[in-house]
Amino acid sequence: MGYLQRAWASVTRKKGKSFILFAVIFILGNVIAGAIAIQQATSNVEKNIKKSLSASATLTVDYEKLEKASEDFDYESLKSQDLKVINQIGELPQVDYMDYTLQDYQQVKKIKTISSENMGGMDGLNYKGGNQPGISDIKKGLVELKDGRVFDENEIENGKQVGLISKELAKANNLKVGDKFVIEQLQDFSWLDDVTSSDSEDMEEDGTGMPTITNENSVNVNFLIEIIGLFDLVDKSKDKPRTQNQEDQFASEMQKTELQNTVYLPNNTMKKNTRQIAEAVKKQNPSFFENMYGDSSFDEIEKEYSFGQPFYMLKSPEEAESFREDAQALLTKYDKVVLSTDQYDDVAGPLNQMSKLSTIVLWVAIGASIVIVSLVVLLFLRDRKHELGVYLSMGEKRGKVIGQIVVEVLTIAIIALSASVVTGNFVASSVSDSMIAANVKKENEKAQDGFTMDYEYQALGATAISQEEVLDAYQVKLTPKFVGLFYGVGLVTILLSVLVPLLYIVRLNPKKILM
Repeated sequence: MGYLQRAWASVTRKKGKSFILFAVIFILGNVIAGAIAIQQATSNVEKNIKKSLSASATLTVDYEKLEKASEDFDYESLKSQDLKVINQIGELPQVDYMDYTLQDYQQVKKIKTISSENMGGMDGLNYKGGNQPGISDIKKGLVELKDGRVFDENEIENGKQVGLISKELAKANNLKVGDKFVIEQLQDFSWLDDVTSSDSEDMEEDGTGMPTITNENSVNVNFLIEIIGLFDLVDKSKDKPRTQNQEDQFASEMQKTELQNTVYLPNNTMKKNTRQIAEAVKKQNPSFFENMYGDSSFDEIEKEYSFGQPFYMLKSPEEAESFREDAQALLTKYDKVVLSTDQYDDVAGPLNQMSKLSTIVLWVAIGASIVIVSLVVLLFLRDRKHELGVYLSMGEKRGKVIGQIVVEVLTIAIIALSASVVTGNFVASSVSDSMIAANVKKENEKAQDGFTMDYEYQALGATAISQEEVLDAYQVKLTPKFVGLFYGVGLVTILLSVLVPLLYIVRLNPKKILM
């Protein structure tokens, strides 16, 4: 009888011992299957959610780290990020598109701005600059060109007086592509009256308690642009309708109103406007200029008062973390990289906790399986010492005796693992639902004092996601990948479990056994 036939005969005839080994492997297999199933489910949710988010990034100050470093940190000493470093990060291999956007806000007169029902009207316009013909907000999917065109290289390089406005703003002011748009900018210094003459009985007020804006405490600076394009907002809620809470609705409405009151300009055009305003203020009222700019030259004003933010479009969400690592190495310790995919980590706390716990359970189960199965097999081999001694004394090679034991254990293990792959998946589904519910309750309690970051992520072009959407996407499934991974882990664990017992066979001396 060959060793394979002996193995099968041993499994079928010694039903009690076979059942005990089956039961041990079945129970441990359920634990391993459950842990792998939960890991697979959480990994799939993270992968799918992050894939649905835009792969974009920006740089910002790490205020949390600043606060930890010193409560008395002088925030006014913070400087804008080095443009050389920003461009260097833009050359990283993970980056597909990069732009640097100057931003400004100017109070305006005689222009009808767009208002919203809950936020009311705005008394100014947002200026957004760029160094690329493709406007970054179009790349982000926040707005789309409806009429006209975007900037060309010549207009960007030379700071031409051209711009794009929203269809709503154009309609409110009877403007169209090709029109000259004169923006009367108001530099309001009435707040200086409030500071220096707060006790003065002569201070003029408009009935609201605020100082009145007069020709003496304000400067008007006209800014002429040619409208080369009209844009419209992209309504992402149509693609992904969901119930928004009050904070989400306010953030969405604020972003919508700001975009409708935005004028897109080349960066160099915005710098020219900054310089033009400073020159006008100094000419009309030197004391205002000194209060506003100190002893700065116009070149310094053009540089220091043009605030910008970098935007990076990455090639894929999978490269986001490697981009963060490479970019962070070039930044100071008080700067940080904000990724659109960070939004997932903000709302997926319960799943992340469960994923970490399942990893711990998996490794503990593997270790326990190796120890327990090793002891059970070793115990059974000691009972079969005379049987194994007879095989060896009859000239059977130790390799075939070892092979017989391995085949016996693997035969029982495959049957036990096949049974546990289904039950373990079911147990994982039930247990994880309970764990998620408990973790969500804890997370909600922690979040009561927090605030939403939806607005910041939407500014990066990412679609806002909620904790409910992440949890709804969580499903424990019996997939081919799960089955293959489970059998792989299970069989390797069993093979490791029989290594120590096989040493017992190697050391067997048939002469001593049969004496």
